[in-house]
Amino acid sequence: MALDTVAALRACPSIVEVLIITHDEDVRTDFEAWGCTIVDDRAADGLNSAVDIGAAKRRVAPCIVVLGDLPTLTSPDLTMVLN
Repeated sequence: MALDTVAALRACPSIVEVLIITHDEDVRTDFEAWGCTIVDDRAADGLNSAVDIGAAKRRVAPCIVVLGDLPTLTSPDLTMVLN
């Protein structure tokens, strides 16, 4: 599911940076190959803390937070929401 979600994010022209917040080495390997920025969340105390850690590492503003379990998310949907 996360692969589909990130594919939709990367295909959306309005999105210029994708951060993956994780400490899972397999996830890291998969998404580094796609050019995503990986942020280690081992220091996080829950989901909100992980989002805060990721937001502090972004190079581009503004940002949106999308969970990885959105398999039907499409680039046109994202474009409509962001514009």
